[in-house]
Amino acid sequence: MDLMALQRIVDDCSARDFRIVAIVATAGTTDCGSIDPLDEIAEIAGHAHTHFHVDAAWCAPLIFSQRYQTRLAGIDRAESVTIDAHKQFYLPIGSSVLRMLEPHAATVIEKQASYMLQEGSGDLGKRALEGSRSGSALLLHAGLNIIGPQGYGWLIEDNIQKPR
Repeated sequence: MDLMALQRIVDDCSARDFRIVAIVATAGTTDCGSIDPLDEIAEIAGHAHTHFHVDAAWCAPLIFSQRYQTRLAGIDRAESVTIDAHKQFYLPIGSSVLRMLEPHAATVIEKQASYMLQEGSGDLGKRALEGSRSGSALLLHAGLNIIGPQGYGWLIEDNIQKPR
């Protein structure tokens, strides 16, 4: 992301009294793995008082690499992060995560279905984009416990070395 262009757009929106809903950064493009300067973008989003989201669908596992985790500097400042575990977590398609810094913020996507989501029934999908869903989150839980952070760290480092 071009930080100077982003700042110009934020300043222009502010001058016009436009509200910015969110600034979205990318942590790993599918084509070439490019990672936006997350820390700097977080700073701009903070000054703009807007939601900072990181699409880490591809490069989230870098967090487990001792060698490459610094490339995700600033991801901890994001209000929300998306992760596609079917990519470098080696899990089936549909294994995805939306991590929110403030979990109660998920109420903005909350829905009710009287036939299924009754008060007191717990979160059976009312705070998810897909509503009722399979138990695919358990696959990521299993991977993190079986392969573990060290295993994923090794896999990501090995993946980065292979094309060279």
